[in-house]
Amino acid sequence: MRFLPVNSDSFLIELASLDETLALFDTLRQAALPGVDELVPAARTVLVHFSPWLTSARALIAAIAALPVAAGTGRSVPQISVAVRYDGEDLPALAERLGVSAAELIEAHQSLRWKVAFTGFAPGFAYMVSPGWDYEVPRRTTPRTRIPAGSLGLAGEFSGIYPQAADRHHRYADVGYRPPPAGATAAGRGGALRGRRRREDRLPAPGRSADAGSRRGADDRLPGPADNLAGRRAPGAG
Repeated sequence: MRFLPVNSDSFLIELASLDETLALFDTLRQAALPGVDELVPAARTVLVHFSPWLTSARALIAAIAALPVAAGTGRSVPQISVAVRYDGEDLPALAERLGVSAAELIEAHQSLRWKVAFTGFAPGFAYMVSPGWDYEVPRRTTPRTRIPAGSLGLAGEFSGIYPQAADRHHRYADVGYRPPPAGATAAGRGGALRGRRRREDRLPAPGRSADAGSRRGADDRLPGPADNLAGRRAPGAG
C-alpha cells in the first residue's frame, strides 16, 4: 500500500491488485473515517477526497494504514440480468486468438456472474469482473474511433457495456450488443449497472435461430472478422 499526494484535499492509495483495491475500498466504506467525503476506486488505486478543515492527509493516512483490511468483506448488492446479443465483429477473431470457438467464448462469458468493480472512463461505464473468468483478453492494437451505445467489450480481465455512443479511441474487443430496454435513454441504460452484479440472459449459440424467449432473430448471424469494429444493433433499433 503506497500513499501518493494529489492536492490539498485528496490523495491516492496505490495497491498491488484489483482484489486488494476492492478489499480496501470496502473496508474504508465501512470504517466511515471522519472527514472523508468521497472514495473513488479504480483498477489498482483508491482516490480519497477529504475536508481539510475536518481532518488532514497525515491523520487519514495514519488511520488507513492502521485499519485491518480483510479480503471478501464484500458488498450486499442486487443482481440484474442483461440481455446480450453476441455478434460483435471482434468475436470470431478473438475466440481464435484465445484458442477456443466463438460458442465456447460466449458460453464462458454468459455463464458467469459479473460484478461491477468500479466505474470510470465515461459516465455510467462499469468495469465488471468475475472470479471465474479465465481469459486475459488482449487489447486491440488498432483502436476504433467510435463505438455505438450498448456495445459489449472485453479487455484484460474486464467486461463492460458502453452506456452511450463514444467517439474516443477504444481498444476493447467488441463481442456483442445489448439491445436497449423499451423507452430507455442512454443515461438510464448506464446507470442500471452501477455497483451491481450482472448476469447475461442465456442466448442461443452463434448462427442459430432464437426461441420465443430470446433476443436474437433467426436471420441474425455472426459477422466475419473485420476492421470496422462498430457493434451491430438489434434489427429495428435504428
